Amino acid sequence: EASKDNFIDFSRFKCVASQIQYQFLLAGILTRGSITYGTIYHNDDIVYGVDLIKAVELEENHKEPSVKIDNSFRALSENNHEEFIDTVDLFCVHSNSKLDYDDCVNGISKYIENLNNRYVDESVLYKINWIIERLNDYFGKEQNIKYVLTCDYKYSLFDVKEGK
Repeated sequence: EASKDNFIDFSRFKCVASQIQYQFLLAGILTRGSITYGTIYHNDDIVYGVDLIKAVELEENHKEPSVKIDNSFRALSENNHEEFIDTVDLFCVHSNSKLDYDDCVNGISKYIENLNNRYVDESVLYKINWIIERLNDYFGKEQNIKYVLTCDYKYSLFDVKEGK
């Protein structure tokens, strides 16, 4: 449980959501979710409530594989001198860490390898390209990289600068 006005709890939720999303990425799984405030109910069989529906709707109404943050947290962020961003950070690691960078590339490569075993439509390609753009933005300067998704019978990750 947390208070809606507790900035520390809000920051912790964002950090945990980022960690969870990052761990799934390392396993080659893209995830999305949402952070909102409200009351949910549960019993041994089900979790339910109007605020749970609100959280699901928030998550469903964006295309990117990210964790969406409810706009109702804007004032809390700004009152604590933090710029409000409506998604959590995808990469909860250091951009100058070669090990972290390699782990991310390996996770993305796992996801791409799975693309070769199933039907891929435009929405799937949008999601993986979005992740690759985030990888380039986050690690590009420090790791001197730029990847694009290519497809020549099979999807793969291609380093533009290295030509491989």
